[in-house]
Amino acid sequence: MRPRGIVGLKYAKPLDSVLVEMSNEHLARQIDLINSRFAVEQTLANYVRRVDERAAVELSELFTEDSVTQLYVNENGTDVAFRPPLIGRQGVISAVHKQMNKQWKGKWGHHSTSNILIDIDLETRTAKIDAQLVVLKSLQAPPPENVEEGSILFLGTVENVNSGYYKSRLREIEPGVWKFYEHGVVLDLSPHYTFK
Repeated sequence: MRPRGIVGLKYAKPLDSVLVEMSNEHLARQIDLINSRFAVEQTLANYVRRVDERAAVELSELFTEDSVTQLYVNENGTDVAFRPPLIGRQGVISAVHKQMNKQWKGKWGHHSTSNILIDIDLETRTAKIDAQLVVLKSLQAPPPENVEEGSILFLGTVENVNSGYYKSRLREIEPGVWKFYEHGVVLDLSPHYTFK
């Protein structure tokens, strides 16, 4: 039975139904946040794999058309750009063909990320990534002359080439699809070569 009151006054919903609605809204937001974080992490994982494979077109598909990619070197705690930025997908494709393929010719590189910090803004559908990176280079060694038949040998070297951070921003361009629109690669070691 409703309590007596002023005619025309609308009564609030019972408290338990308000809590259920709030809980469902909160739960939906948390699920969206988890799904978005997973999709952003997958974009970063796909990025490092495609860099390793030097798959130019596939790598560029992880970027928006208006993206800006900037390479920096960390000089005493300050990020200093050491080359002009790469603009859009075509800039990414060009960098793979003109620089990465020459730099890694005859070698195999592995880019690895860890300690990934992701900040998702569900209202603007954007994300910030701050992730540590390590770049390893693998060089195959020739087999020794006297190897017993049936032997399995793994010969060569794996060395740390560089380390640093990815400091990037992504945008959700359609539900569940996140792409880089600002991508910063901050390296700890200065390059010993120049780019044209």
